Amino acid sequence: MQITRPTLLVVDDDAAVLETLARLLQHYGFDVVPENDAVSAIAAIYARDDIDGMVTDFEMPGFNGAQLARAAKDKNPAMPVFICSGINPPEFDSPPWDGWFLKGAHVTELIRQLQVVTGAAGDNRA
Repeated sequence: MQITRPTLLVVDDDAAVLETLARLLQHYGFDVVPENDAVSAIAAIYARDDIDGMVTDFEMPGFNGAQLARAAKDKNPAMPVFICSGINPPEFDSPPWDGWFLKGAHVTELIRQLQVVTGAAGDNRA
């Protein structure tokens, strides 16, 4: 029996952050679709049916993380969306994301929550 790794769309306009986060998530049992802007991420959301969740930066050129989260939820309302940002979350009556993590501060909690919501059976050292 082959174990399927959950696929995450990972979006950040900072190439170094995108690469680091993608490698970390791959280490913990996820397949990663990296995108460096929201427009490319939206295209991936609509072109692919295998995306199990998304991790995105908030402050990006064009669309911000909230707008990207709404686009993902429009395609698949059950898709878990996590913001990983260098800023604290803005006030929203009903935020379109499922979790907010400050970059570098809560990576292990982000990984743990991603494993829970996607059923990842990868490395559980997080």
